[in-house]
Amino acid sequence: MGLPYSFNNIYSTMENINKTYVLLEKMVNATLQGNGSLVTELNQTFSRIAARIHHSPQTSLELQYDRCRTSCVMAFRNTSNKDSSLKDAQTSFSEIPNPKQEK
Repeated sequence: MGLPYSFNNIYSTMENINKTYVLLEKMVNATLQGNGSLVTELNQTFSRIAARIHHSPQTSLELQYDRCRTSCVMAFRNTSNKDSSLKDAQTSFSEIPNPKQEK
């Protein structure tokens, strides 16, 4: 029969939070490697998953995820500020707790 709806919903949300964390990690690495096409691809996937779990208004953690993602994308859209965007992406990501390590 499966878990009650609310438990399925919570499990699905946690699974999606883990996915967005992993996607952000891959985006930061792709940004550091200068792989703009991979960043764009990962950003699209991130956006689809994040739309299922983000709230309105956004929580501070959701804003941190979005800041990191935006910095990765901006490193390739505004190349005059690439170094600043790279640094911001790394800093933002380092401040996001790994959901698999949270207890």
